[in-house]
Amino acid sequence: MFKTPQTDRLMIGGIVEDMAALGLGSLAFLGLDDAYGEGGLTELQGLLEGTGIELTTVERYGRTDTNVTAQVLRAVSGNPDAVLVWGVVADTELVVRALRERGYEGQIYVSHGVGNPTFLQQVGAAGEGVRLPIGPLLVVNDLAEDNPVRQAALEFQQAYDGVYGAGTASTFGGHAFDAVTGLRLAIEAAAANGADFMDLAASRAAIRDALEALEPFTGVGGVFDWTSEDHLGLDERALVIAEIRDGTWRLAGAE
Repeated sequence: MFKTPQTDRLMIGGIVEDMAALGLGSLAFLGLDDAYGEGGLTELQGLLEGTGIELTTVERYGRTDTNVTAQVLRAVSGNPDAVLVWGVVADTELVVRALRERGYEGQIYVSHGVGNPTFLQQVGAAGEGVRLPIGPLLVVNDLAEDNPVRQAALEFQQAYDGVYGAGTASTFGGHAFDAVTGLRLAIEAAAANGADFMDLAASRAAIRDALEALEPFTGVGGVFDWTSEDHLGLDERALVIAEIRDGTWRLAGAE
């Protein structure tokens, strides 16, 4: 299996680095009580080792919960510098609102699982100042001209918005586009090497081998360099820290 979305480890690493840069020394975790939440927690615990950042509280909630007051109160009782909400759109919006309603004034981080326009619409003003690690697409207009992903992300955004309407492009559509791009390049390479596409097993092996041998290519989500040892192929160029400002995504620190 080859992947185009960024890993939890890469994204949480970005959060930890951002916390260190901001001088934040303590963090509470509020995450889903399923495999997604567990994966985020496991990566967070490992990446915090040796940083000096204290994980003060771990709270879990259900994907369909309608009230998270108890978890939020326990999470903020120690007044952590930051809170990380590790969920997807609807549940994250619920938790962020609950944090605001309880008067929490520290930095709120959320996962890359909310990287689409729906979250902005649902969270409203409660999302102001929330930060998240995300692929470059959502803040493509804030990226420096020499950012290696900017042009590919901008072209995708313009094409997608041209078909589905302004502001509809999301990181998830970008992941799919990158998958199709990689597959196209691999099929072309396999064909050039004489692959027998009439033989199903042989064609699968040829495409896999071609994916592993591709030269690095720039996609919507980052620069992909797949190898036989690495079927993700992404590095820090696939990650930015975004912030919600005035109801939209902005690159953290951008004017």
